[in-house]
Amino acid sequence: MDPKPTGIRLKSSTFRSYVNVLVDDGKAQAVMALVPPETAAVMSNPPLASSWVDFRHIVHLTEAVHRLGGMAGVRELTRKATAQARKPHMRLVEGVLKLFGTSPATLLKRMNDFVRTTIEGLEYRYTPNGERAGIMEMVYSLDYEVPTSVFVGAAPALQTILDACGVKGIIGEPERLGPNRVRFTIQW
Repeated sequence: MDPKPTGIRLKSSTFRSYVNVLVDDGKAQAVMALVPPETAAVMSNPPLASSWVDFRHIVHLTEAVHRLGGMAGVRELTRKATAQARKPHMRLVEGVLKLFGTSPATLLKRMNDFVRTTIEGLEYRYTPNGERAGIMEMVYSLDYEVPTSVFVGAAPALQTILDACGVKGIIGEPERLGPNRVRFTIQW
């Protein structure tokens, strides 16, 4: 039996949101100096928004931001990039809210459906843990260890769900479950 293919790719529109934030914050050149040449090339000339980009470029970019600004810098970058990238997708989320209600649990259970047009190779597994809490496990289909900074950077996407539902909540710190798996405790 062939091994399961590994790899994650994301829409260039999402990658572009990261680059746009770095440019707007005046950090693009510093980050480009720290990433591999192929990532710097993609940052300089991102493919069309509808194209796919290898996830390793986000890994390199996130690690560079971590080196420059620590985990606080990673959180700030991913919060801003997530806000920018989610704008075109909010119509879908608003439609789901109308159909199924405004519970974050409803949306978190369907996270794989929401992200399938923007990222491939990342699996979300939500388990309720009470009426206003749950556990989100994320499994990255990669053949290398995911840096902790990338896990930290995933929290804003989960926060987006709480924000869309109009609730205040807490996304816990990432808990590493293995080289490519992480768990977040979510409460609202």
